[in-house]
Amino acid sequence: MNDILKSISAVVISTFLISLFTYLLIINKIGQNIYLPLMALSILIGLIIYFKDSIKELNLTEMKVILEKNQNIKEEIQKITLNLVRLLSKLSIYSSGSCVNRKELNDNIDSVLTNISINKNQKDEIMKLPRLMEKFMKDKSSLTKEEKDSISEVFSLKEK
Repeated sequence: MNDILKSISAVVISTFLISLFTYLLIINKIGQNIYLPLMALSILIGLIIYFKDSIKELNLTEMKVILEKNQNIKEEIQKITLNLVRLLSKLSIYSSGSCVNRKELNDNIDSVLTNISINKNQKDEIMKLPRLMEKFMKDKSSLTKEEKDSISEVFSLKEK
C-alpha cells in the first residue's frame, strides 16, 4: 500500500509540475531555454519523492545519488570478502610451495585486507600466522620461542 501511495504521489506531483511549466511556456511567462531544465527538475522531484526513504545521499553538484540499499550491498560484499580472506589466510598457513609463492599469496591477501574496511588489529590477527609461516620457511633460526610454539601448534595433531 505504501509503495502505491508513493507512486501515485510522485506521478501526481511530477504531472502537476510539468503541466504548470507547460502552461507558463504557452502563455509566454517562461522562455524555451528554461523550459527543458524545469521539465528535468519536475521528473527529478518525482523520483526523489518515490525514492525518499531509500536515498542516503543526494549530491546534485556531482550528480551523485547513493541509495541505502547500495550501502547495505557494499557492507555484505565486505563481510563476504573478509570471510574469504580469512579462509585464504588459513590455506596459506598450511599450503606447501616455495617461500616466494607463499609471500606473494600473503601479499595479495594483505592487499585485499587493505582495500576493505577493517581495523589494523583485525588485519594483523588474520595475517599473523601466514606471515609467521612465511618467516619460518625463509629462516627457521630467526624464530623466537613463542613463534616456534605457534608453528608447533599449527602442525600439532591434536584437534581444537
